[in-house]
Amino acid sequence: MRIEVQDHGTGVDTESARMYSTPMYGGYVIPGQSMTLVSGDRFRGTYETIFTFPEFITSGKWIFVPHIVDLAGNEQQFAVDDAMYSIGIYPTVVSAQDRDAPTVTTSLSKKIVDITDGPGKTTITVNAQDPGVGIPADATMRFGELFNEKAFTNSSIHPNLGIFVGNFEYPQYSPDNDSRGTKDYYIRGLADANGNSTGTSYGGNFVVATRPLRGKRPELRSSEGTLTAAWTAHYDMLGVLEYEAEISGSAGVRTIRTSATEASLNDLPAGTYTARVRARNQLGWGEWTTPSDPLVHTLVTLTGSTPVISGAPTVGRTLSATTGTWTAGSTFAYLWLADGIAVSGATGSTLVLAPDHVGKTMTVQITGSKPGYTILSKKSAATAAVTAGPFSAAPTPKITGTAMVGSILTASPGTWSPTPATLQYQWYRDGVPIAGATTATRTLTATDAGAPLTVKVTGTKPGYTTTAMTSTPTAAVAKASLGTATPTITGTARVGSTLTANAGSWTPAPGALTYQWYRSGMPVTGATAATRMLTADDAGSPLTVQVTGSRPGYTTAVVSSAPTMAVAKASLVTAIPAITGTAKVGSSLTANPGTWTPAPVTLTYQWYRSGVAIVGATTATRMLALNDAGATLTVKVTGAKPGYATASVTSAPTAGVPADSLATAVPKITGTAKVDSTLTVLTEPWGPAPVALTYQWYAGGVVIPGAKLSTYKATPAYVGKVITVSVTGTKAGYFTATKTSAPTAAVAKGSLVAAPPAITGYARVGSTLTANPGTWEPAQVTLNYQWYRSGVAIVGANAATYKPTTADLTKVLTVRVTGSQTGYASRSKTSTATATVTMGLVGPDPMIFGGSAFFSTLTVYPGAWSPVPVTLRYQWYRDGVPVIGATAATFTPDWDDLWFKRLITVRVSASKTGYTTVKKTSLPYRTWI
Repeated sequence: MRIEVQDHGTGVDTESARMYSTPMYGGYVIPGQSMTLVSGDRFRGTYETIFTFPEFITSGKWIFVPHIVDLAGNEQQFAVDDAMYSIGIYPTVVSAQDRDAPTVTTSLSKKIVDITDGPGKTTITVNAQDPGVGIPADATMRFGELFNEKAFTNSSIHPNLGIFVGNFEYPQYSPDNDSRGTKDYYIRGLADANGNSTGTSYGGNFVVATRPLRGKRPELRSSEGTLTAAWTAHYDMLGVLEYEAEISGSAGVRTIRTSATEASLNDLPAGTYTARVRARNQLGWGEWTTPSDPLVHTLVTLTGSTPVISGAPTVGRTLSATTGTWTAGSTFAYLWLADGIAVSGATGSTLVLAPDHVGKTMTVQITGSKPGYTILSKKSAATAAVTAGPFSAAPTPKITGTAMVGSILTASPGTWSPTPATLQYQWYRDGVPIAGATTATRTLTATDAGAPLTVKVTGTKPGYTTTAMTSTPTAAVAKASLGTATPTITGTARVGSTLTANAGSWTPAPGALTYQWYRSGMPVTGATAATRMLTADDAGSPLTVQVTGSRPGYTTAVVSSAPTMAVAKASLVTAIPAITGTAKVGSSLTANPGTWTPAPVTLTYQWYRSGVAIVGATTATRMLALNDAGATLTVKVTGAKPGYATASVTSAPTAGVPADSLATAVPKITGTAKVDSTLTVLTEPWGPAPVALTYQWYAGGVVIPGAKLSTYKATPAYVGKVITVSVTGTKAGYFTATKTSAPTAAVAKGSLVAAPPAITGYARVGSTLTANPGTWEPAQVTLNYQWYRSGVAIVGANAATYKPTTADLTKVLTVRVTGSQTGYASRSKTSTATATVTMGLVGPDPMIFGGSAFFSTLTVYPGAWSPVPVTLRYQWYRDGVPVIGATAATFTPDWDDLWFKRLITVRVSASKTGYTTVKKTSLPYRTWI
């Protein structure tokens, strides 16, 4: 089935193109099948689908019903002229046109227009939208009544949006021409390209107003020290927000803001005052009223009693002032005096006596005040002369440190109060003062040994009594200990050598040092000097030395050294043996041991082939055999003598014993040095055949573990390194030979294998599009996404999914997938573009259920719409004509419907704020009796 579609507005919603088939007289209906655009575009195009009829349908007269909706939500007008008795293709023309008028909204630059000082101005802006055919560029509209049908031209370049701007002016306010008040305006006459008009609609209103007008002059009154200004409320159509009262007189100018109609002040001095008032509304302040008549303002006399001082007149103590009886509500200010002179900063009800108050008498003066009353001052009687005070805190000092000669003791005085206090120190030995010991620390000397120490701390401060505190005594001072050092032994621990004991540094220096040597922990008889000549008795044993130090007045100290190594035996004087003779199979080699001392020395021999001992070769000569070919020979001479350590010396190796050589060839590497590509080693034949060949591959000169075949596939780990291969040939009776190839180029990164990505989902605002990246090889490829709007990257759109926004409207979307993997070059693939992004709701075609019984109710099933929530409305049709009032989800056919077998359909309209309304019509249902 093929249809031709034309749409003069927004174009066809291609996803709505479906074709249904039903018998002309009711019965089985073939479900809708999606149609494909085969030529043209969505404004004028041809759609096609192929129907498959069930096997049980062989004949009959069928009609085909297309279902087409444009992007504005308008459904097609049915134009079905063809029927068929068997499967075939029949053309039909469907025309879906925009029949909805534009929608309009308005806005004002000013909701309130000020005409106080001159003509007021405002701007009305009308936004007209038509998502269907759009508004012509030369379209005009009229503002009704108020502005005398003034017309404006659409200044917008957007095909679906018209912007109309009107600037209007009002005359300045005057009593004879009062243009104030609420102003209404109407909009009418706006039509879209299809001629659909908005008709007449209410646009809105705004207020033309002035700032508050001048009110009546206020009145002043004075009572009990309070001055009050009162006035009548100022009338204003916008409402007074606040008043400002200005009171002028003896105290200067005072301003009060209030929402009431009077204002009071109770802190003014006596004198003559006047007042004036002005009001403020949303536009600002009005004019001042005429000033009030002058008024003389008087105060009330304040009463009070003489204050009294309590507290002892001693430094550090607090004096308090009691006010006595005063006029209720009075507030007080205090001033303390010493011998009649004001004390700086002393303005509280209490005073802490300071050292500079000693010998002075104290008084306090209290000044009382109250709003609306005169000010009154009263002075107390004087106290007795202030005396010095005691320290409030004088703690017992403590001594810290170790009571031992040479140690330092420290006196901690504690915290004295008040601060700062001057502290002095005196140390005592057994209760007797120590001359010159007057600091907070004391370094103990030999004269302090055996006696306890105390310290006395004396505190002084101007205005306070001098106080002394003594600590508890320390323990008796103990004697000091010698500072020792661990002795060390120098010399070689070998029989015949001399060892020397070094006592180290002792503090203070001891008066005498003595020594004793020990062998394996046992004292050596007579070994009491600082040196020791090693004898044969010492062989095999470690030696230590013990040092004893003493000094008058110090305890004796004994310290031992660390042990030496076990005393070694004497060493033989050896010589390097030399080999004479020709290094050739069948020739004889002779070992010359050289001279060993002291004579006589017993010598033995052992021959080696390339470092491996030759079994039975233990004489001074060696006859070379076939198995010596290709090897070097050495001989080891061992000397032994009672009382001496056995010694062995090995000769230098001979030249290699000659053997035959293999014929070789330099290997070559074929293939591309690239990740996942295979390299192969080629080599010319080696001879004489057969020769066993082994392989080892290298990357950057380093062995590649496990790479021992004639082929090798480069891995990502060796990108940037050159590859070589060594070939080693072996054959019995021949020298082993190794040849290395020339290096390849540096290993290049591999190439990722990928397919272009595909986008699934609907290109609609709010719907979700998903990028299917396809299959990338090798596995474990890291994929990154970037979405594009008509070829421009969308900032932040880097996920595998993307939800179109209003910014994407009328644009096409693509996605670029970039794959990366260590050792491989990154690669990007871009999808084909989506259809143009639209803003619409998504929902299925409605279906009708019911009608199997006589006069049964039909029910529409609208299906699920998105994005939720979606508002659904219904309209039932009888043979294509709307049934008046049939707007519910159910419909009951009447007798005529059943008798005449009417075709019943239902249209579902889906709407949602910010989305284009979508309308879908069900397949027709034929009623029957």
